[in-house]
Amino acid sequence: MFIYCEILDFKNRIFFFILVKLYIYYLIKIIIMEIKGRLFAILEEQSGTTAKGTWKKQEFILETIEQFPRKVCISLWGEKTEFLRHFAIGDEINVYINLESREYNQRWFTDVRAWKIDKESGQTTVSTPSVQNQTQEVADGSKGDFNPTTEDLPF
Repeated sequence: MFIYCEILDFKNRIFFFILVKLYIYYLIKIIIMEIKGRLFAILEEQSGTTAKGTWKKQEFILETIEQFPRKVCISLWGEKTEFLRHFAIGDEINVYINLESREYNQRWFTDVRAWKIDKESGQTTVSTPSVQNQTQEVADGSKGDFNPTTEDLPF
C-alpha cells in the first residue's frame, strides 16, 4: 500500500487515503451493529438451570426514532443483564448488537443480543421557560434592575 502511494502525486494520495478511511469506517459500521432508540419496555428477567449451569436472560423493547418507529426485542444474557439497571423507560440509548440465527425443526429463529448499551450522547435534560413568561418579565420592567454603569464583562 505504501509503495503504491509513493508513485501517486499529492492530490491523488490524499484522495486515496480518504477512500481507505471511508472504507474502514463503513466496514466497522457493518461489523459493529448499532441501534439508536428509546427504551420502550423492560420485560421480566428469566432464569434457569441446565447441565452446564445456571443462566439468566433479560429482554427489553427498543423503539427506534424514525418517521415510522419500529419496536425491536433485544436480549441480554448472563452478567450483561445488569446493563439495564442504569436506564429508565423513555431514555434514549445506543445499543450495540449481534444477530444470531439458528435452525430448529426446519424453522429458523433469529436472536438480537446486546453486548453494550450507552446513553445517547446528545441528550440533555435542561428545561427552558416558556416564551410567555419571558416576554411578561421584559414588559414588566420591575422584575430586574438593569444598570448599564456596572462593568461585569469578562474582558
